Order: sequence, then structure tokens, then C-alpha cells
Amino acid sequence: MPKLPVAAHAPPSPGQGAGTVRLRYLARSAILVRGPRSGTPYRFSEQQQVQAVQRADVEPMVASGHFRRE
Repeated sequence: MPKLPVAAHAPPSPGQGAGTVRLRYLARSAILVRGPRSGTPYRFSEQQQVQAVQRADVEPMVASGHFRRE
């Protein structure tokens, strides 16, 4: 039986994939946040209030009071 090629899957980029949760930034000023656990940078602004955030970063970011889950 011939072997089928194995498809290579790239890991999801920050802001995409099943390992993320959508968070809403509650302020209006632009901010660049480094994920407290993953180190992933997230850029929030009035135009981009909702971003997909790595699951590891969700709880500390929500606990800050500046974000909420969507």
C-alpha cells in the first residue's frame, strides 16, 4: 500500500486558531501588550478593540480589568 504524504501544518499565528480566545480592550487609546505568559505581542486600538489572544494570556489580561472575553 503506498504511503500518503503527510501534510505539514504551520502553528497558528498569534490571533488565530483553536488555542486563542477573543478579548475586547475596554479603553480607547492604542496599546501594545506583551502576553504575560506567552510573550506574544498584541496591539489594541479604538479601531481594533477585539483581538484573538493565546489562551495562556487570557486570565491575567482579564484580571487586569482592561479586557473582557467576547
